[in-house]
Amino acid sequence: MVIKIFSIISFLIYHVTLVDLYYIKFYKYIELAFALLALAMLVIKKQEDMYKKNSKINVCVIIFAIIIVISSVINQQNMQRGILYALKIVDVFLFGQYIIYLKKEKEVLSIFYKLTLFYVLLTDFLLLCIPNLFVKFEYHYLVGDKFYVTYLHIFLIVFSMALNEKRKKYIIYYILSFFIALKVQCTTAIVGLAILATLDWTKQKKMKRDTLVSILIVLCLIFILGSSIYKMEIFQSIIVNVFKKDPTLSGRFYIYNNILPILSEKLMLGHGYGNSYEILMEVLGYPNTQNGLMECIFDYGILGTIFFLIIMKAQLKKSNSKNIYQPLYYCLFVFSILAMIEITLDIRFILFLAIINFEKRKEKIDE
Repeated sequence: MVIKIFSIISFLIYHVTLVDLYYIKFYKYIELAFALLALAMLVIKKQEDMYKKNSKINVCVIIFAIIIVISSVINQQNMQRGILYALKIVDVFLFGQYIIYLKKEKEVLSIFYKLTLFYVLLTDFLLLCIPNLFVKFEYHYLVGDKFYVTYLHIFLIVFSMALNEKRKKYIIYYILSFFIALKVQCTTAIVGLAILATLDWTKQKKMKRDTLVSILIVLCLIFILGSSIYKMEIFQSIIVNVFKKDPTLSGRFYIYNNILPILSEKLMLGHGYGNSYEILMEVLGYPNTQNGLMECIFDYGILGTIFFLIIMKAQLKKSNSKNIYQPLYYCLFVFSILAMIEITLDIRFILFLAIINFEKRKEKIDE
């Protein structure tokens, strides 16, 4: 059996975005090798028409990546993380454009689905049958922390829905995902599953997809700037009685009340990607900003965040006129909502942003 080039690239992209194989020693170096190999293959297989058609978005992506690298170099902390992250961003957008050019969207989604199913089943087996591995590997599971685990279950549902798997099958995935989210104590994932199920049930298609950018900005900023809102009795009641959390949402409101002066110190280019843990643990006693948009501003500043939002707007606007795989949009919608209280605007979000324009079609062409 001949392995297609696009299958190899899909395998590489998957492993630098959707999983963080914590049990494999030196996995970060493997990630770097995979990212460089994927970039080399995408450049070798490049088509002039493909890049000309996407020239505007590619310029924005390159500028965005350069800003991340500059921010990392200036701050001189975790420079390797910043450079790798920028490399991944370039990879995923070239990858999305390449697959659309080949008209191999369904095949790639099938590869992602099979890999996700494999890692979900293996992770769940280790999680349930060999629980001491969690402690041995510094409170991490096979594919990463509890967020990687639970979000991977959400991706399994999304890929299953996109490929029109039997409804019974992805209902089983919903049940499994909910059980695992409870097991690893990830309330954020439970909320995400509820939002995804609602979108699936209502089959929401009327809203223009690019309005999601405005929704994201409003929801993220309302938690930072609207301190009076979360102090309201009804809001506090929902937090305590429905989500069974303390009134501060695990310290989030303390972070939100104190994060703006820290962001303003390096507002334009940020504190450098991957530095939030060291800096915020020292200053606030918490590992990150607990807010998607604020984490972006912290990592690569207002400049980087503006280009991130421009890219998001452009990709979603383009998808308005296409017969896309709607579940991919559902995934972006879910993680945009979760960005209010969690750092979900990471490379996984950017991957889905890069493939949001995957079209449903019958015709295919060869590489």
